[in-house]
Amino acid sequence: MHNPKPLQHLTFNKIFLHKQAPYAIYRHQVDGEHVNNLHDHDFLELVLISGGSGIQLTPYGNIPLESGSLFVLQPGVWHGYMDCVGMLVNVCAIDVRVFDFELAWLRDNPLLGDLLWGSAITPDDASFRIHRLRQSEMVHCNKVFFTLQEIESKETVQARVHQIGNLTTFLADIADSVSTPNPTASQYTRSPIASPIIEKTLLMFSQNIAKNWSISELSYSFGLTTPYYIRLFKRQMGESPLSYLSNLRARRAAHLLLHSETSINQIALDIGWNDPGYFSRRFRHYFGVSPREYRQKYLNFSQT
Repeated sequence: MHNPKPLQHLTFNKIFLHKQAPYAIYRHQVDGEHVNNLHDHDFLELVLISGGSGIQLTPYGNIPLESGSLFVLQPGVWHGYMDCVGMLVNVCAIDVRVFDFELAWLRDNPLLGDLLWGSAITPDDASFRIHRLRQSEMVHCNKVFFTLQEIESKETVQARVHQIGNLTTFLADIADSVSTPNPTASQYTRSPIASPIIEKTLLMFSQNIAKNWSISELSYSFGLTTPYYIRLFKRQMGESPLSYLSNLRARRAAHLLLHSETSINQIALDIGWNDPGYFSRRFRHYFGVSPREYRQKYLNFSQT
């Protein structure tokens, strides 16, 4: 892999100063295996992948993208792409000030609030969701991108009214599409948790991530047989309890590497992988590089 270029900081006013609308639609195709477009921004970014495939780099790990992938990035999150093959990226960049005035009410709408804030990738929360749309939903969302773009540059007296109205309709269409459960969704999309047992398990993992958890101990604590407990967890979370815990530890470690001065050996202890060699192997499994390489490569990006 080639060395990535320095992280760029994008601002809505500078990039879209010529536009009258409180949003901007743009599209580009990304190809190549090297990383050359790492950036963060002061605006909200809604992204739809309408073709091809690639990998998205984030502070919390690398996420596979394919046609139909849709996600929202809150201001302050750095990201970029690598290993892309004809990946068609559709972006709606939204000036966040619009959510303080004309569209402030969106935060109280369950579907729109979840799309823009609840399930968005944020700078201070390692949980995130990549929505995976069906082909019909992806085609529909791609069309609403074009519809919104058509009135983007109008400069009539009523332009702002039309732009706000159409932006609201656009977001409602997107939220409606991603709210439909998709049986083929990836591991990054988690269904609402119905079982208090699973909810309690996730809370226990999060609050005591360094503990040497065992399946038998967990199942016994809930009064369940081990096989039934594993099936219940996998049915709701898509993976086994210990696999989920391993993923959680890796993401917690990545966050600590970039947002603390804690030594790598201490981070290993803090997340429950006490052997530095084992920690390095498990971290490399998730992120493709060692903890030290990850810190050296991305630390400056995360602090820009």
